[in-house]
Amino acid sequence: MSKKFYIIIFLIILGFGYYSRYISTRGLIVKEYAYSNKKIPSEFIGKKIVHFSDLHFSKSINEKELILLVKTINEIKPDICVFTGDLIDKYYTISAAEKELLIKHLGNIKTELGKYAIKGNHDYENSFFEEIMNKSNFKLLKNSNDLIYYKGNEPIFIAGTPSMLKDKVKIESTFKDQKEYFTIYLAHEPDVLKKVRGEEIDLMLSGHSHGGQVRFPFVGALYSPVGSKLYYEEHYKKDETDLYISSGIGTSSIRVRFLNKPSINLYRLDNK
Repeated sequence: MSKKFYIIIFLIILGFGYYSRYISTRGLIVKEYAYSNKKIPSEFIGKKIVHFSDLHFSKSINEKELILLVKTINEIKPDICVFTGDLIDKYYTISAAEKELLIKHLGNIKTELGKYAIKGNHDYENSFFEEIMNKSNFKLLKNSNDLIYYKGNEPIFIAGTPSMLKDKVKIESTFKDQKEYFTIYLAHEPDVLKKVRGEEIDLMLSGHSHGGQVRFPFVGALYSPVGSKLYYEEHYKKDETDLYISSGIGTSSIRVRFLNKPSINLYRLDNK
């Protein structure tokens, strides 16, 4: 083969690497879903849930990206905001100033009905995680639940468990007093669904897989980490449960993305 052919191949590989590392990892898109379930109380029709995950705050996700994230969320004017884990990359040690920066910006996320968070596997490597989430007014769900009311007497039930890779997922205590409420379940690793299929979960929100980070047409995700081997695409329907998986904001292991931009999910509720 000619020298020109090898030069072209080299330039293609170089271009792919540059795009995947420096272009595809920047920016932010909103994936919008119309979600309908007959169990949703009529008072919640039209309410908006914003779901973000896997920030992996580090050298690749800095204050500029954080400001863009908060600005985008607030422009949507969500009623509920949920974070499904991995706030700070486990290989990065944040400073006291960066901790305050995270508290400040995450605290600026505005909602009408509340902000909720769960721990991802990376969050066990950082002692600041719970302090950051608490001070930025996120309610941390740790094998626990809450009731969200709006005007009427019929609430939404929201539950959350910690990382199945780093902690114990306690189904019985998490879904205590669930009754017949419309139920939202937050779990960092989507594969935890196999542990809770007996529970009446209507809407499950997860992260961890990053949607594969690197994707190719007709192939999909090239790799999914442990905890997302069964479920890694953006949506699954299993029995009565709709599982949505965020592709996340940051990157893990390798700082590249391809055909999978940083994103947040927006769900508009209906009961038709």
